[in-house]
Amino acid sequence: QFGLNALFHLTTTIIYKEYSPGMVTAATVSIPATVFFMTTVWKENRLTGMEMVQAIILGTVIAAAAIGVLFSHSRKRGI
Repeated sequence: QFGLNALFHLTTTIIYKEYSPGMVTAATVSIPATVFFMTTVWKENRLTGMEMVQAIILGTVIAAAAIGVLFSHSRKRGI
């Protein structure tokens, strides 16, 4: 979810050609931390390949749901 959130901020910056709050943190902290964490988990055999896939899918679903709720809430408020 952490990495997906970072990709969201970077993508919205590219698409809308304007600063997206969280973009700098996404590029300098979130993505490197996600890559480090997932690489470490993989190298140390903490999860099987299937467990890693399941974790990525679950994290993606949670992040997508959170983003959907935020957009839904902002539209209701007219933001």
